[in-house]
Amino acid sequence: MWGLLALGVVLCVGAAFAPAFGHGLSNLDDLTVLIEDKGWLRPFPANIAWMFTTFRAGHYEPLTYLSYALDHAIAGDDERVFHVTNVVLHAIDTLLVWWLAAVLFGRARPAWAGATAAWAGLVVALLWGLHPLRVESVAWITERRDVLSVAFLLGAALAYERATRGASGSGAGRAEADVPVDGRPAPLDGKWYGLTIGLLLISVLCKAWGMTFFVVALVMDWYPFGRLAREPWKWLGRASRGVLIEKWPLVVIGVATAMVAGRAQASAAYTMRTLEQWSVTARICQAGYGLVFYVWKTLLPVGLGPMYELPTDFSPARARWIVPWAIVLAVGGLAIAWWRKRPALIAALAAYGVLIGPVLGFLQSGPQLVADRYSYVAIMPLVMLGVGALTEWGVRRAKQAGVVVAGLALLLGALTWQQTARWKSDLTLLQHEFDSGWDGPVLRDFLGQNLSREAEAERDPARKLAMKARAAEHFLRSVQMAQTYVPGWYGLGVELRDLARAARASGDEAKARELYAKSEAALKNSRDLILNKLQSHLALGLLYISDLDRPRDAVTEFKAAVAELEAGGNTFNSGRPYLLLAGALDETGDTKGCIEMLKKAAQYPDTQKDARAHLADMGVK
Repeated sequence: MWGLLALGVVLCVGAAFAPAFGHGLSNLDDLTVLIEDKGWLRPFPANIAWMFTTFRAGHYEPLTYLSYALDHAIAGDDERVFHVTNVVLHAIDTLLVWWLAAVLFGRARPAWAGATAAWAGLVVALLWGLHPLRVESVAWITERRDVLSVAFLLGAALAYERATRGASGSGAGRAEADVPVDGRPAPLDGKWYGLTIGLLLISVLCKAWGMTFFVVALVMDWYPFGRLAREPWKWLGRASRGVLIEKWPLVVIGVATAMVAGRAQASAAYTMRTLEQWSVTARICQAGYGLVFYVWKTLLPVGLGPMYELPTDFSPARARWIVPWAIVLAVGGLAIAWWRKRPALIAALAAYGVLIGPVLGFLQSGPQLVADRYSYVAIMPLVMLGVGALTEWGVRRAKQAGVVVAGLALLLGALTWQQTARWKSDLTLLQHEFDSGWDGPVLRDFLGQNLSREAEAERDPARKLAMKARAAEHFLRSVQMAQTYVPGWYGLGVELRDLARAARASGDEAKARELYAKSEAALKNSRDLILNKLQSHLALGLLYISDLDRPRDAVTEFKAAVAELEAGGNTFNSGRPYLLLAGALDETGDTKGCIEMLKKAAQYPDTQKDARAHLADMGVK
């Protein structure tokens, strides 16, 4: 029977996330992670060396890249295979959550050991695995690191639970004990603890989720395993000291992982926020907001999206920040008051706080205030807590409890299917979030980018122009909300240039001149506000030579772009700056300089053909 139920869980997960099977790559980081640098597709062993030495997009995830390479070896360039693998991994995670919840329930409530714990674990798995908050981690190829790392992290938790069974006799929970049996807990089973360490190492090489695992292990030792004294102030005593000391391998892994993760984030330009950009007060407010947000969205999973960004007008006096901290303090006060009577509540809240802590914003990375994917691991203890309470109620009301669970699973599955379908189109996904009340310069920039891309594929000239105008409006709003937001200025400059071309084509020369002037000003802003100015230099140069008949100004910008390319430190691997500079030099009569740049452009695969053809036209071999 349990085998059939496990198959049913897999089928339910597959059905809920089925829309993902037809998706391709998203412009939200998938291109950055998989396309802009294809080091993961180099021949063996160069690809392995690249995986283990690269901090790509602010992450260190060598084994995640290895999984991408295996997908590519199986299906080639068919992008759907990435989505199939993500869903399969999430189905495995869901089964592991079932297993872990069942053994933890059995340890916490010896009377439940067996069928009751297994049924309760199944409910946890369904409510967690079918929840719409899981969509971002599953439907987004970039977040393969979530579903892959958590599979091994859950395996580590299961192995650790098995390693501790000798510490509590038959394995039943000792929730009412104040001190371990016979004064000291039995030592961990060496083989199972070794497996714990190995699985944790694999997990953190997929993503850094497991950096706080040693604290979670201590929480489980306290409850439900009963290996630590109930009063924390007794932990340094002889009875509990050994439980702390045995964690040193997990601590080493956690600290090393945190250090590597910090270095990876620091390697991504403009990722880490300084205290001037995002103050200590703001980070504290963000942390309180995040602690409540993931619980709130678990209970009411609507209005979800990929970019809940930091506010541009932060004020700590707003209810948005005060109310969450009031809730946190109230719950914390109740937990302290009930710490002896409700150990399950304390353990679940502690595990939640420990798991969510690294992404609460104290070391802010990126523009997001919160993110759906951050709940993937952290919310598990609270789901277990809720199901435990439901099980207490439902033991004698099996039919009613079954109806409640089935209804919730169907509702969550339907919402997940709907949210997964939105991920097929970045524009649809972002527009849904915007329509749900979220706003900000980054979201506006993303909307503008996607409108612009869809406009390029539009055949109807009027619709194309309207989409371009809407994109420009989003970019303009983006820079109005954040005057120093470079991508917004760049996008605005490019869209205004295209609108100017349309105005000129329609004969409205006055409007074209006005739009060209605004385009030039916006592109100059994007150039002057950013350290890596290569793209902005190219865009300005193209504006000068293609639209404004100012080839000498174009030469200046293209030379600056070439200087940026040759300086290194960017991900731009193209001969286009050389090719464009060659054309501009040719326009100004500098034949020698043109030939020199064409020879350099001929060394790059993407510009080799055009450069050689131009050299041949000039009679140069």
